[in-house]
Amino acid sequence: GGNTLARVGLLVLLVGIVLLLKYAVDNNMFPVEMRMASAAVLGMALVGIGSWQRVKRPDFSLIMQGGGVATMYLTVFFSYRVYELIPGGAAFALLSALAIFSGIMAVTQNSLTLILIGIVGGFLAPILASTGSNNHVALFSYYLILNLLIAGVAWFKVWRPLNLVGFIFTFGIGTLWGVLTYKGENFSTTEPFLVAFFLLYVAIVVIFAWRKQVNVRAWVDGSLTFGTPLAFLGLQYSMVHDMPFAMAYTTLGMAGVYIIVASLLHQRAPEFMRNLVESFLALGVGFATLAVPYGFSNHSLTGATWAVEGLGLFWLGVRQHRALSRWAGLALQFLAGGALLYSLETRRYPSDALPVLNTFFMGCVLLCAGGLGIAWIAHRKRAEFPRSARLLQGLIVWALVWWYPSALLEVSEHVQRPYQATAILLIVAATGFAFEYGASKFKWIWGRLPAMLSIPAVLLMLVHYQSTHLAINPPMLNADHVRGMEWALGRSPLESGGWLAWPILLLAMFVTARRFARDQWELGRLFLPATVWVTAI
Repeated sequence: GGNTLARVGLLVLLVGIVLLLKYAVDNNMFPVEMRMASAAVLGMALVGIGSWQRVKRPDFSLIMQGGGVATMYLTVFFSYRVYELIPGGAAFALLSALAIFSGIMAVTQNSLTLILIGIVGGFLAPILASTGSNNHVALFSYYLILNLLIAGVAWFKVWRPLNLVGFIFTFGIGTLWGVLTYKGENFSTTEPFLVAFFLLYVAIVVIFAWRKQVNVRAWVDGSLTFGTPLAFLGLQYSMVHDMPFAMAYTTLGMAGVYIIVASLLHQRAPEFMRNLVESFLALGVGFATLAVPYGFSNHSLTGATWAVEGLGLFWLGVRQHRALSRWAGLALQFLAGGALLYSLETRRYPSDALPVLNTFFMGCVLLCAGGLGIAWIAHRKRAEFPRSARLLQGLIVWALVWWYPSALLEVSEHVQRPYQATAILLIVAATGFAFEYGASKFKWIWGRLPAMLSIPAVLLMLVHYQSTHLAINPPMLNADHVRGMEWALGRSPLESGGWLAWPILLLAMFVTARRFARDQWELGRLFLPATVWVTAI
């Protein structure tokens, strides 16, 4: 939109300025100082002309002012980096002043373009004017000021791109600095800034939703709502992973922040902030859950975090009818699975793992919950997107792929061999009951189908009792570390607790088949005979 001719003309003018400066350099026509001063004067002239025309020709005015600011950024950069006419401190101050100046102009003239030019230039200022001193306190103090400026602008203008640009530059440059130069002794001077950035972007999300209250269900910026804790948690883990209980306290603190903010928003604005309240509450519960395994093991839970975030992002995409958020949430589930496997050093089960309360098992449980949650939400909203809702029911299989192997692995690692078969039977029975009664309550037929897996499970166990042994050796484990599961040939199924496990499993089969016959006869008439035959065998 806008005046296309003026935009093209301004671009030609900026290219002409660069070519003119190059021509003057190649031919030694003017002193360097005069060339830079001329370019600066030209930039200020463009800003002046734009300000003069802001009433009569507003579109033309904004283009001229944006071009003027860009020209002055180029002038400061060339004066410092190429010709060394000004010191680094002066260049930093000038670029900062340009950022603040362009921000003020943008707010007063309601121009997103101007503020983006100013903020991008502001974030690049310390990089362009860097002297290699590695003064990260000054760098992050300056970025904190810029982000406070963004938060202030967000209160007056609903400019989502501005918030995203600030978030990307802040955490992107912070990550780059951390990878290249962070050392353990920098923790005390880095952690306060990281926490401040996290809290600031939580506040920006709240301000954005508050200002965009167009109806009773305000639009929520899912990118920042779920991206902020992801970025913070990743950077935090890289700094404190070797500190005992640090990640447990971190996730517990994050849970407290989100639950407290959700509670306050619910009290102050229960209607138009409902989406954000529910999003924050889900994040709070998710991070409180992550605090448990982190309290027992300091291994990475990146996969579990992505699974929780992906579920929340998918839910928000459904509520706000945003396909991009839905597919992003789905993609996070698969990335979470890869991250969970990658987090295992050399693909080994953690040697210090506690039963159940260990990062690998809890991560698998949260992956399972994430897949089931998306599948259930898709089924519930199947009238809005019927085709993809049916396809997403395949995530039930994805959930089971993480649940059963992780449960079997727990049995192999923490249950004595004579009782491993009994433990497996009880896990299958409990899983069947949970799927049947849980999915029935939500009227989710697809969610009830895994309950019938108890029938093939019984057949497999019967085959096992007629075989020499059953060895479980998941591919992600080191062969030397796996003890396996072996039960002697000819042992009675009722030994070692089998007298308790088998009746419970048969009860689960009969109850599930009977309920299917009552509610879904087409499926029930297949399951009932199979149950009878399995029992007879």
